[in-house]
Amino acid sequence: MGELKVKFWGVRGSHCVPGKDTVRVGGNSTCVEVNAGGTALLFDAGAGLINCGKDLGKRFFEAAKTAVKPQLNVYLFFTHTHHDHTEGLPFFEPAYFGRTTMYLFGPRMLSQDLEVTLEHAMIPPFFPITMEDMGSQKIVQNITERNIIVIGNGSAVPLVINKYTDIVPNQPDAVRISLIKNYSHPRDGVLVYAVEYQGKKVVFATDVESYLGGDQRLIQFSRGADLLIHDAQYSAEVYANPQFPKQGWGHSTTEMAAETANKAGVKKLVLFHHDPQDTDDMVDAKEKYARTLFRDVAAAREGTEIVV
Repeated sequence: MGELKVKFWGVRGSHCVPGKDTVRVGGNSTCVEVNAGGTALLFDAGAGLINCGKDLGKRFFEAAKTAVKPQLNVYLFFTHTHHDHTEGLPFFEPAYFGRTTMYLFGPRMLSQDLEVTLEHAMIPPFFPITMEDMGSQKIVQNITERNIIVIGNGSAVPLVINKYTDIVPNQPDAVRISLIKNYSHPRDGVLVYAVEYQGKKVVFATDVESYLGGDQRLIQFSRGADLLIHDAQYSAEVYANPQFPKQGWGHSTTEMAAETANKAGVKKLVLFHHDPQDTDDMVDAKEKYARTLFRDVAAAREGTEIVV
């Protein structure tokens, strides 16, 4: 059986925070790689995507030494298109390779197609190179929670199906990506993803904020997951600070993440999308506190790999 492996390339929210106080946890914005039996799925394109791209490039060129017609397929899923989830895309090296095919999936934001939104982030005077100038082939598709994406069965081309009207292929070695929309993040919500492969399940739920009694839709969606990656940007004190409250900002507390993990019966919880105000020591303290709330929990750190 192939492995389902998760690697964290960027773990910060809002903006990057380089410096001596963020070296251990990392200061790059959101990017997570889920590798399912050799198929690399990338979630969000924050600044962490830059180092991820360099690593993918090395893997590609190493494999190309023995391939007749080497081809790099990139599967990139956006939760939403706020800046800290897209800023790494213009610097993603494989996007400039002529032998790269990029499949980009994500939501429409403010009634605007994903492709248009991404193109607008890379036009003069904001950036000197447009998406069209990049050497790769790019296939961009809007998706909603009615969709399931299946990758496998000998084909690199992802199959996008409607789970309500289409037959979901029964392919034991295929990778399956399902999603729901979470409405708590301003202004147009975010997509939450689940990756399933050979009986294992990983859920990626960043930029979500909970409700009284827990987010029941997210709890059901995460039910029984082997790994839940959950937004935990704020401490309870910061979240409810009467001088500058963060309620309604679309991010969770450690307590919210632990509640979801407990009620969903997941095996492992990773705290994600760390507040840029938090130093390494503050993230360590968050992790230590979270262990009093959930049995198996860790704070996301750049470079960390988890085999599910």
